[in-house]
Amino acid sequence: MPARILQSTFVAKQDAILAGLDTRQISAADKVRALDSALARYSQDVPRLSVLDFAGTGDHYYVLSGLVVNVADPDRDAAVDLASSGAGSQLGVAFTLPRAMTLTAVRVALKRTGSPAGTLACTIRLPGGALPSALAVAASNSLDNDVDLPLGFESGKTEFTFSTPVTLQAGTYYAVLVPNGYTYAAGVTAITLGVDQSDATNTLYTYDGATWTAYGTPSAGVVEVIASLPRWDAEWSDITDADIPAPVITSNGQPQTLEREDYQLYRVGETQYLYLPNHAPGSGDTLRLNYSSRYTFSGSPLGTDVPAAHFEAVCALSGYFACTWLAVKYGQTIDGGLNADMIDRRNQSDVYASRAAELRKQYEALLGLGDDAPAQPAAVFADLDRGTYSRRDFLFHDRRNR
Repeated sequence: MPARILQSTFVAKQDAILAGLDTRQISAADKVRALDSALARYSQDVPRLSVLDFAGTGDHYYVLSGLVVNVADPDRDAAVDLASSGAGSQLGVAFTLPRAMTLTAVRVALKRTGSPAGTLACTIRLPGGALPSALAVAASNSLDNDVDLPLGFESGKTEFTFSTPVTLQAGTYYAVLVPNGYTYAAGVTAITLGVDQSDATNTLYTYDGATWTAYGTPSAGVVEVIASLPRWDAEWSDITDADIPAPVITSNGQPQTLEREDYQLYRVGETQYLYLPNHAPGSGDTLRLNYSSRYTFSGSPLGTDVPAAHFEAVCALSGYFACTWLAVKYGQTIDGGLNADMIDRRNQSDVYASRAAELRKQYEALLGLGDDAPAQPAAVFADLDRGTYSRRDFLFHDRRNR
C-alpha cells in the first residue's frame, strides 16, 4: 500500500510552485480547496483501485452503500426510557455488519417528553463477549435533547452522524446512546427509545454505570445503520472486475471472472446494491470485487495515499486551480478610480491564466496525458481465449473472457 503523504507536505510544495507570484488573495483555505479539486480531477484520470473479498449469502443483492441494517419503524410496538442514573443510564442496540464496511451514520427511533436538558450522542462499541464493551471506536455528533429530538416517533428516526467515518470488519457491534447533562423524570422529562417486542430477538442492552445487561424483555431496537464498502463513493465509484470464487493463489486456483452482464449497480432510494442477475453465491463461496474510488485527505494528521511518483503531478494540478481562481479574481470587471488600476488587474489576470496553462500542461506531461502523451498503436492483438486483468480492452471485445 502506498505511504500516506501529509497534506502539509502538499501545501509546502504548492507554496514553492507559486513562489514569485502575488498570491495574497488566495487564503490557506483556498489552498486546501485547490488540493481537494486536484485530487478529484486526478482520481478521474488515475482512479484509486480497491479490492474486497466477502462471503456470499445465497442472495442476488449485496449492499454497496446506504441502508445496510434496517429495523423498520412499523415494527415498533413498545418503548424504553433512557434513565439519567442507575439502570438504563445508557442504552445499547446491537447490529451486525455482513462484511467490512465504513459506517457513516446511525438512526434510531427516539422521542422526548417535555424539555429534557443536556445532549445525546451515539458511540459505536466493540463487543465484550455477548455484551457491549467499554471500547468505543467512533463517537457521533451531539444533539440538543430539547431541540433536536422529536416529540413523537411519527416524526421519523433521529440521525447521528460520524464526522470521521469508521471502517469495521464483518461482525456485531453496538450503537450506544450516551446522554450528558440529562435528568430523567418519568412522564415529565424523558428520552424514549422505540423497540420491537413482537417475537423479537433481543438486541437491546442497558448500562447501570458499571455493567451492561441484556434487557429483560426481548426487544429489537428500531435502528438503521448507514454504511458503505471501504472507500466506496456512491456518486463516484464503479466496479471494474468481479470474481466468484476468488482465486486461491497458493493452490493455483483458477479465477472465474464474471462477465459484464453478470453484475450491475442497482439503486433503491439511498441504498446502492450490487445485483448479480445470474448468480447467487452461497456461504461457501467468496466474492471478490475490484472497484474504483477517489483519493481524499483523511486521518489524523490529514494525508492521502497518492502514489509518491504522482506527488509532483498533483501539486502542479493544485497550482493550476489556484492560478485559475486568481486569474478570475483579477479579471473581474470592477469600477476603479484610475484606468491604470484596471489595466494592472487585466495584466495580472493574464499572468495567472498563463501560469495556470503551464501548470496544467506540466500535470498532463507527468502523467502521460494530453498532447504530450506517448503515441498509442491504432490496434493491438491479444489472445482471445483467456481472461486477463489488463486495464485495456481488446480489438473485438472488452477485457473480459470470451
